[in-house]
Amino acid sequence: MSVIDFGKNTYQSEIMFKFDCISPDFILIVARSFAARAPGWFVGKDQQTGQSLIYTGDGSPKSPFFQVKLSADRIVLWVGWNVSYTAWTEWRGTVVKELLSQSDNFPSYFVAQLVTHASIAVPADKSKKGTESPELAPLIEFSRRYVSEEYMSKGAGHSIFSNDAGTRIIETQVAGNPATQDNTFNYLHRWTAINPRVSVEKNLEEHFELFDNLFEKYNSALSAPLIKKP
Repeated sequence: MSVIDFGKNTYQSEIMFKFDCISPDFILIVARSFAARAPGWFVGKDQQTGQSLIYTGDGSPKSPFFQVKLSADRIVLWVGWNVSYTAWTEWRGTVVKELLSQSDNFPSYFVAQLVTHASIAVPADKSKKGTESPELAPLIEFSRRYVSEEYMSKGAGHSIFSNDAGTRIIETQVAGNPATQDNTFNYLHRWTAINPRVSVEKNLEEHFELFDNLFEKYNSALSAPLIKKP
């Protein structure tokens, strides 16, 4: 998949459990496994979430961020800054299998949610205004019915979609960040129920495959038309 990438994209997948089922012993086994595999892997604590953190990298092109975060009720995989989408999907699949192989105590009915999120960061000077994109013209014209022209210079958008049962949810957001001077395109896919008759790994495989297919459509339909061509 070809994803727009100016070096600041981030990707994350999360397994959220219904209760505290991840033991300190499991976290210790995983931490030892990663720390022992190669120089450059470290352990610590995520200052924002308080989760146990296993990580490598500094965000540079030669050493991107790869992180595994663990707590009693969730597993989070996060990568960012100079990580290609292909590298992310390959690493994601490998690490999920490794983590789940460390324990047979995670049946599917323990899982509350599966969430995967992608964030594309585009420098403001590389972005088009919405009014410059023919694809968005119908939406902009509709907005003019209830928004005065003086407020049409800048904008942001947040949308939520789901199936009838509300168990599979897509969230998208397009917004500017004044602090970084980047425009961000966020795509999130959330499952609030999974198939209890198959393994967590099988559920994740289906979740990832669907996410990848839908994210590719989002990237080509919304992100790409808003990028200035060289």
